[in-house]
Amino acid sequence: MEINGLKLPEYYQELVEKLGWDSFKEVVKKAIVNVSTSRYKDEYRVLTLEGMRVYTEELRGISKSDVAKYYGLQSSNGSDTIDIDHSIIIAVNDDEDAICLNYERDTNNSEVKEIFSLPKGHCQWVVIASNFEELLDPK
Repeated sequence: MEINGLKLPEYYQELVEKLGWDSFKEVVKKAIVNVSTSRYKDEYRVLTLEGMRVYTEELRGISKSDVAKYYGLQSSNGSDTIDIDHSIIIAVNDDEDAICLNYERDTNNSEVKEIFSLPKGHCQWVVIASNFEELLDPK
């Protein structure tokens, strides 16, 4: 299964099939709450496939605008930015925080990153799990 040309992890797909969408969403949301650094981590919504496509496309549009730096959307290797062309947004909240699968380092294995607002007026992306499996089962 692909979103905007990037393949979702097999484990993601296996769990959706095994648990069904509603149970899968709850499992992912609980995992996000356990590792999130957001003030509003309890308010994350796990996106449907169409939601992933829409939010990712929206950030691609922002990445070409003058507010890209605020959202950390430069195409660079900086640890607090992402290349949105190599990412899939999988969860969001109303504070504009987001969780993404980021494929910049490895097109076959995504890191899980979270963006959150900083007091100095910009956002920062941080790695919250080395891959999707680790997000759901941190060691």
